[in-house]
Amino acid sequence: MGDTERRQVHNSLVTSRRNLTSVRTEIVRSAKEYLSQRLDKDQDDIVKGLQMFLDATTAQQMIDATRTRVTGLYVTDCITQYCDEIIGHFVSGKLPAPDTTTRGKLFHILKISVPGTIFAKLVQAFLSLTPHSIGPERAVSCHTILKGPKQSSYSRDAINSRMYISLNSGGTAHFDPRPAVAKFLMKKEHRVSAPDKELYQSRDFVKKFFSTDSIV
Repeated sequence: MGDTERRQVHNSLVTSRRNLTSVRTEIVRSAKEYLSQRLDKDQDDIVKGLQMFLDATTAQQMIDATRTRVTGLYVTDCITQYCDEIIGHFVSGKLPAPDTTTRGKLFHILKISVPGTIFAKLVQAFLSLTPHSIGPERAVSCHTILKGPKQSSYSRDAINSRMYISLNSGGTAHFDPRPAVAKFLMKKEHRVSAPDKELYQSRDFVKKFFSTDSIV
C-alpha cells in the first residue's frame, strides 16, 4: 500500500496516508473557498452596515446605518433610547469619530460611550466580529454541554451566567475562594443574628401548629 493510494472519498486531496503537502494544500484551498464565497455571502451585510456606521458624519446617518441591527439584537422598544444616546454624543462633540483605521474608530467610539448603554453594547458587538464561525460554534457546544436533559428547566439568565463562567473563566481548579470568603465575612450584615418574630408569626404553618396566645 503506497502513499498515493486513494480512498473512496470525493475529495481528491484525501489519501490513506496523509503527508504534509496534501494536508497543507487542502487547508489552503478550504480557506480560500470560505473567504471568497461563504464569508462574502454570510457577513457582507454586516460589514457594509459597520462601514456605514463608521463613516457617518451626522446622527441621522449613524442611526439609519444601525437601526435594523439594533432592533434585531435587542428589544424593539429600545430604539428611542439608542437614538437619544447617539444624538447626545453628536451634540457633545464626541462624534463623529476621527479619521483613522476601522479598529481605531471603533475603540474611540467605545471609549466615549457610556458603559451598559445600547450604544456601547452595539460597539462591543462590532468589535467582537470575526471572519469565521468559531465563536457561535463554541457557544452552541458549551450550551449543549451545560443544558442537558437533567437541566432542561434552566432559565435564560441562569444558562447565560453559566455559559459566561464556562467560556471566560479559568476553571474551578484554578479558582481561589479565600478572597471571596474573606470579603463575605468582613460584611457586617452577612447573616441575621436573630429571627424576625413578627414575620415568623404571620406564616401559615406557624398559625396552624401554634395557638394565637402562644409565646412564639
